[in-house]
Amino acid sequence: MDENSSMDFYEKQVPKQKKGGSTFIIILLLLIIIGMGGYIAYDKGYLDNIIKKETKTEQKEESKDTTTELKEITDQNVIKTLDRNVEILNLVSKVTWLDKSEAFAKNQKNADLKEDLKLNSVLSYLEDKEEGKTTLTLEEYRRAYKMLVSNTAEADKLTQEDMENEDGLLATQESAVNNLFKSVYGYEPTVKSVETCPARGYDSVSKKYISIFRCGGTCGEQTLTYNYKYEEDEKNAYVYTALAVESCSDGIYKDYETKGLFEKTDVESDKEFKLDKSNYEQFSKYKITFTKSGTDYVFDSIELLK
Repeated sequence: MDENSSMDFYEKQVPKQKKGGSTFIIILLLLIIIGMGGYIAYDKGYLDNIIKKETKTEQKEESKDTTTELKEITDQNVIKTLDRNVEILNLVSKVTWLDKSEAFAKNQKNADLKEDLKLNSVLSYLEDKEEGKTTLTLEEYRRAYKMLVSNTAEADKLTQEDMENEDGLLATQESAVNNLFKSVYGYEPTVKSVETCPARGYDSVSKKYISIFRCGGTCGEQTLTYNYKYEEDEKNAYVYTALAVESCSDGIYKDYETKGLFEKTDVESDKEFKLDKSNYEQFSKYKITFTKSGTDYVFDSIELLK
């Protein structure tokens, strides 16, 4: 066997070494070096300082996004609008001058309130202020009588004199109702009739809301509000108000709690009562949130303050 033949024979019998082993060793050494560097950084506190700085930066950025600065509302026109809206919310009930407001009584949001009671609150306010007031013809009165009193035969015999003597007969323009309802609640009403006292209905022919006073002498509660603070941020306005409830059974103003309990206050029942800065601390206080929408302040929610 010559020299070349013996070399060929050796190469066939002994396989060449793979380079993979060397690569694995190099990678392992690099990982050890990186690990040692990380341990030293941790041991010296370098890594901890970096994490703390990153956390503080994230917290600052999050705080900027979620925190808005509250400021006092001083614009008297805005305050007048908010006072009007609170007054309307205080009328959210079936018998507006007797029952405590559903809005305050149940600590609710806009979406939770029944639309017919919202409509009743707007109509009660407009009728009381004589805003949007309009006249009725005899035919409109007869249609309203059929709708609200449910006596067709009697309605057909009604005269002009009957209409003039009808107690609590009021008519309000639909446009005035829709505009105020949208300003307070954010949309135009879809409900047109209200099963309340006084009876209220909508005449689609004349496009008028008509009320006829046909109520008994039921005794109930009457509520008063006092707005003691006004604040706003970029999106919302906040009214802080106190609520006093008068029980006609004993003539004493009481404090309404979310559990439905009434606790007597020190208010004298034999004096004409006014809820103001001198006594509002005795009563429950609420935070009312209104969402800004152009020049409107749309009711969002009421929160009982602890």
